[in-house]
Amino acid sequence: MNAYWLSVVVAVKEWCESDIQRLVCSLSSQPLASKIQLVVVYSNKSPESAIADLDVSIGSVKYLQNFPRGVYAAFTAGVGISDGDYILFSGGDDFFMPGLNKVLSTISEGKGAQPDVIVSPVCFGDERLLLPVKTRLGIVLKNWCQQGVLYRKDIFDKYHFDDRYPIQADHKFNIELLGSSELTIHYSNYISAYFSCGGMSQTKPDLCFWRDMPSIVSTNFGWAYAVICRIRKIVGYILYGSPEQRFKVPK
Repeated sequence: MNAYWLSVVVAVKEWCESDIQRLVCSLSSQPLASKIQLVVVYSNKSPESAIADLDVSIGSVKYLQNFPRGVYAAFTAGVGISDGDYILFSGGDDFFMPGLNKVLSTISEGKGAQPDVIVSPVCFGDERLLLPVKTRLGIVLKNWCQQGVLYRKDIFDKYHFDDRYPIQADHKFNIELLGSSELTIHYSNYISAYFSCGGMSQTKPDLCFWRDMPSIVSTNFGWAYAVICRIRKIVGYILYGSPEQRFKVPK
């Protein structure tokens, strides 16, 4: 294994100092913090001064000013300079739970080949627990929460975020991974992260992904899953209206 078992790639644009410090402290408090690397990709003001004032016990911190075409381009840039065996993505207002250390311990104690992807539960706000789906049908209906997914870094040599989808590129990415027969996926029972509510993924629709999802699902899982995807879309329109109506997209 590398010196760092995990690189946490954080993309921050308009960030709050207290949020960034909470995130860093949540990593520093992990018993295996020395095996964690933090990679901060920012577009405007660097949060380096806010982090420098903390008693940081994580292995290392890297900064990169590069926010060219949205959050997924920032994540990809962060992966490019990371040194960890695994990659985990986060926003600046999220933070990590004690269960993350349990996940890292699982990696260190594992025998034989390590899993390519590790998916764990995530707290969504103060009232909901997001459990990872484990089937193809499940991920058609509900994406994994990115704050709870650890990817082996070498996955990104073959699989990439599709930046045509500014909000749900990770959903397509995860569909491709789950549809692959080459990758091993481990599901952890430990709650690893807290996902803050109210971000872009909850307030805006990815209309391009919504349009292309049946084709994406068909390519990776087969036509039967694409039919289910289309039925879901039709039911959604009947019950809730179009995505533009649900998210109040301005014309």
